[in-house]
Amino acid sequence: MAAASITEASVDGMGWPLRFALAVLLGVGIAAMIRAGLVQPLSDAVVAQRRAGAAAAAELEERDGLDLLLHQVAALLEAASDDADVLDICARGVSRILPERESSLLLCNASRELHLAFRCEIRPDGLAAPSQMPARSRCLALSGRGLKTVSSTTALDACDHSELSGLEVSAMCLVIEGPHAPIGVISSVGAEGDIPSKAVLSTLEHLVTLVELNLARLEISRRLGVSPAGGSGAVETDSLTGLPSAHLGALALNDLLAQTAPFSVALCNLDRLAAYNDEHGRELGDVAIQSVGRVLREALRPDDVVCRMDGDTFLIAFPDCTATNAAAAMERVREALVLRLAEHGSPRFTCSVGLADSSHGESIDEILDAADLAMSMAKYDGGNRVRAAWVDDAMEAGHRGPASID
Repeated sequence: MAAASITEASVDGMGWPLRFALAVLLGVGIAAMIRAGLVQPLSDAVVAQRRAGAAAAAELEERDGLDLLLHQVAALLEAASDDADVLDICARGVSRILPERESSLLLCNASRELHLAFRCEIRPDGLAAPSQMPARSRCLALSGRGLKTVSSTTALDACDHSELSGLEVSAMCLVIEGPHAPIGVISSVGAEGDIPSKAVLSTLEHLVTLVELNLARLEISRRLGVSPAGGSGAVETDSLTGLPSAHLGALALNDLLAQTAPFSVALCNLDRLAAYNDEHGRELGDVAIQSVGRVLREALRPDDVVCRMDGDTFLIAFPDCTATNAAAAMERVREALVLRLAEHGSPRFTCSVGLADSSHGESIDEILDAADLAMSMAKYDGGNRVRAAWVDDAMEAGHRGPASID
Protein backbone atom coordinates (compact mmCIF):
# COMPACT_ATOMS: atom_id res chain seq x y z
CA MET A 1 0.00 0.00 0.00
CA ALA A 2 2.81 2.34 0.87
CA ALA A 3 4.60 1.33 -2.32
CA ALA A 4 1.57 2.25 -4.39
CA SER A 5 1.39 5.65 -2.73
CA ILE A 6 5.05 6.27 -3.47
CA THR A 7 4.52 5.29 -7.12
CA GLU A 8 1.56 7.64 -7.50
CA ALA A 9 3.54 10.45 -5.92
CA SER A 10 6.42 9.78 -8.29
CA VAL A 11 4.13 9.93 -11.28
CA ASP A 12 2.59 13.12 -10.00
CA GLY A 13 6.05 14.56 -9.44
CA MET A 14 7.19 13.69 -12.95
CA GLY A 15 3.97 15.07 -14.58
CA TRP A 16 4.53 18.67 -13.54
CA PRO A 17 7.67 19.20 -15.48
CA LEU A 18 6.04 17.40 -18.35
CA ARG A 19 3.01 19.62 -18.15
CA PHE A 20 5.27 22.68 -17.95
CA ALA A 21 7.26 21.56 -21.00
CA LEU A 22 4.06 20.95 -22.91
CA ALA A 23 2.81 24.42 -21.98
CA VAL A 24 6.08 25.97 -23.16
CA LEU A 25 5.93 24.09 -26.44
CA LEU A 26 2.32 25.12 -26.90
CA GLY A 27 3.22 28.75 -26.22
CA VAL A 28 6.07 28.61 -28.72
CA GLY A 29 3.77 27.08 -31.30
CA ILE A 30 1.13 29.73 -30.75
CA ALA A 31 3.79 32.45 -30.98
CA ALA A 32 5.07 30.94 -34.23
CA MET A 33 1.56 30.81 -35.60
CA ILE A 34 0.96 34.44 -34.61
CA ARG A 35 4.27 35.44 -36.24
CA ALA A 36 3.49 33.50 -39.40
CA GLY A 37 -0.07 34.74 -39.59
CA LEU A 38 0.28 38.31 -38.39
CA VAL A 39 3.77 39.54 -37.51
CA GLN A 40 5.57 38.21 -40.60
CA PRO A 41 3.00 39.55 -43.11
CA LEU A 42 3.11 42.87 -41.27
CA SER A 43 6.90 42.85 -41.40
CA ASP A 44 6.82 41.93 -45.09
CA ALA A 45 4.34 44.75 -45.72
CA VAL A 46 6.63 47.22 -43.95
CA VAL A 47 9.62 46.05 -46.00
CA ALA A 48 7.58 46.23 -49.22
CA GLN A 49 6.34 49.71 -48.30
CA ARG A 50 9.89 50.88 -47.64
CA ARG A 51 11.06 49.45 -50.94
CA ALA A 52 8.14 51.08 -52.77
CA GLY A 53 8.94 54.37 -51.06
CA ALA A 54 12.60 54.10 -52.05
CA ALA A 55 11.61 53.25 -55.64
CA ALA A 56 9.19 56.19 -55.75
CA ALA A 57 11.87 58.51 -54.39
CA ALA A 58 14.34 57.23 -56.98
CA GLU A 59 11.76 57.69 -59.75
CA LEU A 60 10.99 61.22 -58.55
CA GLU A 61 14.70 62.04 -58.49
CA GLU A 62 15.04 60.61 -62.00
CA ARG A 63 12.10 62.69 -63.25
CA ASP A 64 13.47 65.85 -61.66
CA GLY A 65 16.81 65.26 -63.36
CA LEU A 66 15.14 64.58 -66.70
CA ASP A 67 12.91 67.66 -66.40
CA LEU A 68 15.95 69.83 -65.69
CA LEU A 69 17.70 68.34 -68.72
CA LEU A 70 14.69 69.08 -70.92
CA HIS A 71 14.65 72.72 -69.81
CA GLN A 72 18.33 73.02 -70.69
CA VAL A 73 17.83 71.40 -74.09
CA ALA A 74 14.78 73.58 -74.80
CA ALA A 75 16.84 76.72 -74.18
CA LEU A 76 19.57 75.51 -76.53
CA LEU A 77 17.05 74.60 -79.23
CA GLU A 78 15.44 78.04 -79.09
CA ALA A 79 18.84 79.57 -79.87
CA ALA A 80 19.56 77.17 -82.76
CA SER A 81 20.03 78.94 -86.08
CA ASP A 82 19.73 76.03 -88.52
CA ASP A 83 18.58 72.41 -88.81
CA ALA A 84 22.07 71.00 -88.26
CA ASP A 85 22.27 72.82 -84.91
CA VAL A 86 18.89 71.40 -83.90
CA LEU A 87 19.91 67.81 -84.70
CA ASP A 88 23.26 68.22 -82.96
CA ILE A 89 21.56 69.52 -79.80
CA CYS A 90 19.10 66.62 -80.05
CA ALA A 91 22.02 64.18 -80.13
CA ARG A 92 23.63 65.71 -77.06
CA GLY A 93 20.31 65.43 -75.23
CA VAL A 94 19.84 61.78 -76.20
CA SER A 95 23.37 60.91 -75.05
CA ARG A 96 22.54 62.27 -71.59
CA ILE A 97 19.13 60.65 -71.38
CA LEU A 98 20.52 57.25 -72.48
CA PRO A 99 24.14 57.30 -71.22
CA GLU A 100 24.46 53.50 -70.95
CA ARG A 101 23.14 52.70 -74.43
CA GLU A 102 24.62 52.94 -77.91
CA SER A 103 22.55 55.42 -79.88
CA SER A 104 22.53 56.70 -83.45
CA LEU A 105 20.58 59.06 -85.66
CA LEU A 106 19.52 57.27 -88.83
CA LEU A 107 18.80 59.81 -91.55
CA CYS A 108 16.25 59.38 -94.32
CA ASN A 109 17.13 59.75 -97.97
CA ALA A 110 15.91 62.79 -99.87
CA SER A 111 13.61 60.89 -102.23
CA ARG A 112 9.89 60.38 -101.83
CA GLU A 113 10.36 56.66 -101.16
CA LEU A 114 11.31 56.79 -97.51
CA HIS A 115 14.18 54.66 -96.36
CA LEU A 116 17.14 55.19 -94.05
CA ALA A 117 20.32 56.04 -95.92
CA PHE A 118 22.87 57.42 -93.43
CA ARG A 119 23.91 56.67 -89.87
CA CYS A 120 25.37 59.25 -87.47
CA GLU A 121 26.66 57.96 -84.15
CA ILE A 122 25.31 59.93 -81.19
CA ARG A 123 28.08 61.09 -78.86
CA PRO A 124 28.10 63.30 -75.74
CA ASP A 125 29.47 66.17 -77.84
CA GLY A 126 26.92 65.74 -80.66
CA LEU A 127 26.67 63.83 -83.93
CA ALA A 128 29.54 62.02 -85.56
CA ALA A 129 30.10 62.25 -89.31
CA PRO A 130 27.48 60.32 -91.32
CA SER A 131 28.28 56.94 -92.80
CA GLN A 132 26.41 55.12 -95.58
CA MET A 133 23.96 52.50 -94.39
CA PRO A 134 23.50 49.17 -96.15
CA ALA A 135 20.15 48.63 -97.81
CA ARG A 136 17.51 47.33 -95.43
CA SER A 137 14.20 45.71 -96.21
CA ARG A 138 12.08 47.64 -93.71
CA CYS A 139 11.91 50.16 -90.90
CA LEU A 140 8.92 49.49 -88.69
CA ALA A 141 9.45 52.65 -86.65
CA LEU A 142 9.53 54.81 -89.78
CA SER A 143 6.39 53.23 -91.19
CA GLY A 144 4.59 53.49 -87.84
CA ARG A 145 5.74 57.07 -87.21
CA GLY A 146 6.25 56.86 -83.44
CA LEU A 147 8.11 55.21 -80.58
CA LYS A 148 8.92 51.52 -80.85
CA THR A 149 10.71 49.28 -78.35
CA VAL A 150 11.65 45.59 -78.48
CA SER A 151 13.33 43.60 -75.71
CA SER A 152 15.45 41.54 -78.11
CA THR A 153 16.60 41.90 -81.70
CA THR A 154 15.71 38.24 -82.19
CA ALA A 155 12.01 39.13 -82.00
CA LEU A 156 9.98 39.08 -85.21
CA ASP A 157 9.24 42.79 -84.95
CA ALA A 158 12.80 43.74 -84.05
CA CYS A 159 14.79 46.58 -85.58
CA ASP A 160 16.49 45.70 -88.87
CA HIS A 161 19.07 48.44 -88.42
CA SER A 162 21.02 47.16 -85.43
CA GLU A 163 24.70 47.41 -86.14
CA LEU A 164 25.68 44.97 -83.39
CA SER A 165 25.80 41.95 -85.66
CA GLY A 166 25.62 38.61 -83.88
CA LEU A 167 24.54 40.04 -80.52
CA GLU A 168 21.12 39.88 -78.95
CA VAL A 169 20.22 43.35 -77.72
CA SER A 170 17.19 45.46 -76.85
CA ALA A 171 16.29 48.26 -79.22
CA MET A 172 14.39 51.53 -79.11
CA CYS A 173 13.49 53.64 -82.15
CA LEU A 174 11.82 57.06 -82.28
CA VAL A 175 10.95 58.95 -85.47
CA ILE A 176 11.79 62.63 -85.93
CA GLU A 177 9.26 64.34 -88.19
CA GLY A 178 10.35 67.30 -90.30
CA PRO A 179 8.05 70.06 -91.58
CA HIS A 180 7.35 68.10 -94.78
CA ALA A 181 8.50 64.51 -94.18
CA PRO A 182 10.32 62.37 -91.60
CA ILE A 183 13.96 63.38 -91.15
CA GLY A 184 15.15 60.19 -89.53
CA VAL A 185 15.01 57.83 -86.58
CA ILE A 186 16.76 57.88 -83.22
CA SER A 187 17.95 54.30 -82.76
CA SER A 188 19.30 53.04 -79.43
CA VAL A 189 20.44 49.57 -78.37
CA GLY A 190 21.29 48.11 -74.97
CA ALA A 191 21.50 44.83 -73.10
CA GLU A 192 18.89 42.25 -74.04
CA GLY A 193 15.68 42.83 -72.08
CA ASP A 194 16.82 46.27 -70.92
CA ILE A 195 14.04 48.65 -71.98
CA PRO A 196 14.33 52.26 -70.74
CA SER A 197 11.86 53.29 -68.03
CA LYS A 198 8.58 55.03 -68.82
CA ALA A 199 10.02 58.29 -67.48
CA VAL A 200 12.99 58.04 -69.83
CA LEU A 201 10.82 57.14 -72.84
CA SER A 202 8.45 60.02 -72.06
CA THR A 203 11.42 62.39 -71.84
CA LEU A 204 12.70 61.19 -75.20
CA GLU A 205 9.29 61.78 -76.78
CA HIS A 206 9.20 65.27 -75.27
CA LEU A 207 12.72 65.95 -76.58
CA VAL A 208 11.72 64.89 -80.09
CA THR A 209 8.63 67.12 -79.90
CA LEU A 210 10.87 70.09 -79.05
CA VAL A 211 13.15 69.18 -81.95
CA GLU A 212 10.22 68.95 -84.38
CA LEU A 213 8.77 72.27 -83.22
CA ASN A 214 12.10 74.04 -83.66
CA LEU A 215 12.57 72.54 -87.10
CA ALA A 216 9.13 73.94 -87.96
CA ARG A 217 10.15 77.32 -86.51
CA LEU A 218 13.24 77.43 -88.69
CA GLU A 219 11.20 76.44 -91.74
CA ILE A 220 8.77 79.31 -91.14
CA SER A 221 11.65 81.73 -90.63
CA ARG A 222 13.19 80.68 -93.93
CA ARG A 223 9.86 80.99 -95.70
CA LEU A 224 9.32 84.50 -94.35
CA GLY A 225 12.91 85.58 -94.81
CA VAL A 226 13.41 86.55 -91.15
CA SER A 227 16.25 85.76 -88.81
CA PRO A 228 15.57 82.54 -86.86
CA ALA A 229 17.43 84.01 -83.92
CA GLY A 230 15.06 86.96 -83.78
CA GLY A 231 17.37 89.66 -85.06
CA SER A 232 14.54 92.18 -84.88
CA GLY A 233 14.56 91.85 -81.10
CA ALA A 234 11.24 89.98 -81.01
CA VAL A 235 10.99 86.58 -79.36
CA GLU A 236 10.58 84.02 -82.15
CA THR A 237 9.79 80.90 -80.10
CA ASP A 238 7.26 80.31 -77.35
CA SER A 239 9.13 78.94 -74.33
CA LEU A 240 6.30 76.68 -73.12
CA THR A 241 5.30 74.94 -76.35
CA GLY A 242 8.32 75.49 -78.60
CA LEU A 243 5.95 76.81 -81.28
CA PRO A 244 6.68 79.91 -83.34
CA SER A 245 5.78 83.11 -81.52
CA ALA A 246 2.91 85.47 -82.22
CA HIS A 247 5.43 87.73 -83.96
CA LEU A 248 6.20 85.04 -86.53
CA GLY A 249 2.49 84.35 -86.88
CA ALA A 250 1.85 88.00 -87.71
CA LEU A 251 4.63 87.96 -90.29
CA ALA A 252 3.14 84.82 -91.85
CA LEU A 253 -0.32 86.42 -92.09
CA ASN A 254 1.06 89.56 -93.70
CA ASP A 255 2.94 87.41 -96.17
CA LEU A 256 -0.28 85.52 -97.03
CA LEU A 257 -2.25 88.75 -97.38
CA ALA A 258 0.27 90.02 -99.91
CA GLN A 259 -0.36 86.96 -102.11
CA THR A 260 -3.33 86.40 -104.38
CA ALA A 261 -4.21 82.90 -103.16
CA PRO A 262 -7.02 82.60 -100.58
CA PHE A 263 -6.18 81.62 -97.02
CA SER A 264 -7.95 80.97 -93.75
CA VAL A 265 -7.20 81.82 -90.14
CA ALA A 266 -8.23 79.96 -86.99
CA LEU A 267 -8.10 81.00 -83.36
CA CYS A 268 -8.11 78.04 -80.94
CA ASN A 269 -8.65 78.61 -77.23
CA LEU A 270 -8.81 76.19 -74.30
CA ASP A 271 -12.22 76.12 -72.62
CA ARG A 272 -12.35 77.17 -68.96
CA LEU A 273 -8.61 76.90 -68.35
CA ALA A 274 -8.81 78.90 -65.10
CA ALA A 275 -11.21 76.34 -63.60
CA TYR A 276 -8.98 73.53 -64.92
CA ASN A 277 -5.97 75.10 -63.16
CA ASP A 278 -7.95 75.45 -59.92
CA GLU A 279 -8.94 71.78 -60.01
CA HIS A 280 -5.76 70.14 -61.28
CA GLY A 281 -3.01 72.69 -60.64
CA ARG A 282 -1.19 75.15 -62.87
CA GLU A 283 1.45 72.60 -63.82
CA LEU A 284 -1.16 70.38 -65.48
CA GLY A 285 -2.62 73.51 -67.05
CA ASP A 286 0.75 74.12 -68.73
CA VAL A 287 0.80 70.48 -69.84
CA ALA A 288 -2.65 71.02 -71.36
CA ILE A 289 -1.38 74.00 -73.37
CA GLN A 290 1.61 71.95 -74.52
CA SER A 291 -0.69 69.10 -75.56
CA VAL A 292 -2.80 71.41 -77.72
CA GLY A 293 0.35 72.78 -79.37
CA ARG A 294 1.62 69.30 -80.15
CA VAL A 295 -1.72 68.07 -81.50
CA LEU A 296 -2.02 71.13 -83.74
CA ARG A 297 1.45 70.56 -85.15
CA GLU A 298 0.89 66.84 -85.74
CA ALA A 299 -2.67 66.96 -87.10
CA LEU A 300 -2.31 69.83 -89.58
CA ARG A 301 -0.46 70.17 -92.88
CA PRO A 302 3.28 70.88 -92.90
CA ASP A 303 2.65 74.22 -94.63
CA ASP A 304 0.09 75.39 -92.08
CA VAL A 305 1.51 77.95 -89.65
CA VAL A 306 0.82 77.21 -85.97
CA CYS A 307 1.86 79.67 -83.28
CA ARG A 308 0.94 80.46 -79.71
CA MET A 309 -0.61 83.81 -78.99
CA ASP A 310 -1.12 85.13 -75.45
CA GLY A 311 -2.08 82.69 -72.71
CA ASP A 312 -4.10 79.73 -73.93
CA THR A 313 -4.87 80.91 -77.46
CA PHE A 314 -3.28 79.54 -80.63
CA LEU A 315 -3.31 81.07 -84.09
CA ILE A 316 -3.31 78.87 -87.17
CA ALA A 317 -2.87 80.15 -90.72
CA PHE A 318 -3.98 77.87 -93.57
CA PRO A 319 -2.39 78.90 -96.90
CA ASP A 320 -4.46 78.28 -100.04
CA CYS A 321 -7.38 76.96 -97.99
CA THR A 322 -11.07 77.82 -97.67
CA ALA A 323 -12.79 78.23 -94.31
CA THR A 324 -14.75 75.03 -94.96
CA ASN A 325 -11.60 72.98 -95.44
CA ALA A 326 -9.92 74.68 -92.50
CA ALA A 327 -12.95 73.84 -90.34
CA ALA A 328 -12.66 70.17 -91.31
CA ALA A 329 -8.97 70.28 -90.35
CA MET A 330 -9.75 71.77 -86.95
CA GLU A 331 -12.39 69.11 -86.35
CA ARG A 332 -9.62 66.56 -86.85
CA VAL A 333 -7.59 68.48 -84.28
CA ARG A 334 -10.44 68.23 -81.75
CA GLU A 335 -10.67 64.47 -82.34
CA ALA A 336 -6.91 64.03 -82.07
CA LEU A 337 -6.89 65.92 -78.77
CA VAL A 338 -9.52 63.60 -77.30
CA LEU A 339 -7.45 60.56 -78.31
CA ARG A 340 -4.22 62.03 -76.91
CA LEU A 341 -5.79 62.80 -73.53
CA ALA A 342 -7.24 59.28 -73.35
CA GLU A 343 -3.93 57.64 -74.29
CA HIS A 344 -2.00 59.61 -71.66
CA GLY A 345 -4.67 59.36 -68.96
CA SER A 346 -4.74 63.15 -68.68
CA PRO A 347 -7.63 65.12 -67.16
CA ARG A 348 -10.08 65.97 -69.91
CA PHE A 349 -10.44 69.45 -71.35
CA THR A 350 -11.78 70.89 -74.61
CA CYS A 351 -11.11 73.72 -77.04
CA SER A 352 -13.22 76.22 -78.97
CA VAL A 353 -12.24 77.35 -82.46
CA GLY A 354 -13.21 80.38 -84.52
CA LEU A 355 -12.48 80.56 -88.25
CA ALA A 356 -12.40 83.24 -90.91
CA ASP A 357 -10.92 83.43 -94.39
CA SER A 358 -9.27 86.14 -96.45
CA SER A 359 -12.64 87.33 -97.79
CA HIS A 360 -13.62 88.59 -94.33
CA GLY A 361 -11.52 91.73 -94.48
CA GLU A 362 -8.95 93.78 -96.29
CA SER A 363 -6.52 93.76 -93.39
CA ILE A 364 -5.17 91.15 -90.98
CA ASP A 365 -6.90 92.89 -88.08
CA GLU A 366 -10.30 92.63 -89.78
CA ILE A 367 -9.81 88.94 -90.55
CA LEU A 368 -8.65 88.22 -86.99
CA ASP A 369 -11.62 90.14 -85.60
CA ALA A 370 -13.96 87.91 -87.62
CA ALA A 371 -12.20 84.77 -86.35
CA ASP A 372 -12.28 86.10 -82.78
CA LEU A 373 -16.03 86.77 -83.04
CA ALA A 374 -16.59 83.23 -84.32
CA MET A 375 -14.54 81.82 -81.41
CA SER A 376 -16.55 83.87 -78.90
CA MET A 377 -19.77 82.50 -80.37
CA ALA A 378 -18.39 78.95 -80.11
CA LYS A 379 -17.77 79.51 -76.41
CA TYR A 380 -21.18 81.16 -75.98
CA ASP A 381 -22.78 78.02 -77.42
CA GLY A 382 -21.06 75.86 -74.78
CA GLY A 383 -17.54 75.45 -76.12
CA ASN A 384 -15.90 72.35 -77.56
CA ARG A 385 -16.86 73.23 -81.14
CA VAL A 386 -15.68 74.89 -84.34
CA ARG A 387 -17.42 77.98 -85.72
CA ALA A 388 -16.76 79.72 -89.02
CA ALA A 389 -17.67 83.34 -89.71
CA TRP A 390 -20.21 83.96 -92.48
CA VAL A 391 -19.28 85.88 -95.58
CA ASP A 392 -22.35 88.11 -95.75
CA ASP A 393 -23.01 91.80 -95.77
CA ALA A 394 -25.70 91.18 -93.17
CA MET A 395 -23.02 90.11 -90.73
CA GLU A 396 -21.78 93.67 -90.42
CA ALA A 397 -25.30 94.79 -89.62
CA GLY A 398 -25.55 92.13 -86.94
CA HIS A 399 -28.40 90.24 -88.63
CA ARG A 400 -26.54 86.97 -88.92
CA GLY A 401 -24.05 85.31 -86.64
CA PRO A 402 -21.22 82.93 -87.34
CA ALA A 403 -21.93 79.53 -88.76
CA SER A 404 -21.62 76.54 -86.45
CA ILE A 405 -19.81 73.39 -87.51
CA ASP A 406 -20.48 70.80 -84.83
